[in-house]
Amino acid sequence: MTNNKTRSLRFRELVTLILRADGLSVIRKPEFKRLSEAVLHELEAGDIQGIPAWLINTRNEMKRDLSGALDEARLDAVRDGKAQSAVVWYRPGRTTGEAYVVMTLDTFSGVLLRELEHQS
Repeated sequence: MTNNKTRSLRFRELVTLILRADGLSVIRKPEFKRLSEAVLHELEAGDIQGIPAWLINTRNEMKRDLSGALDEARLDAVRDGKAQSAVVWYRPGRTTGEAYVVMTLDTFSGVLLRELEHQS
């Protein structure tokens, strides 16, 4: 496994652990060593799984292609029938809990509206 792949998997695992510690029932996307293993499983897209309406990807890349990452997450969300998508992006020099969460303004607005409805 390459160093980049190892860093990405480690970051994905840390994001999963933080979300679980916060009380969310999420799992990290399984990694298969063989194509034959992957074919046997019907997997949803997304690096972090378990939130029904959300597709969540993670990125641990120094080059930040926000548009490309959001477009990819959105396409995966549509394919999986999920209403929302976001990308958790590694933040250099910071803890995993201080990572960036990137989403469109429309998605963010929807989150805020649901939060306001919940408070009423």
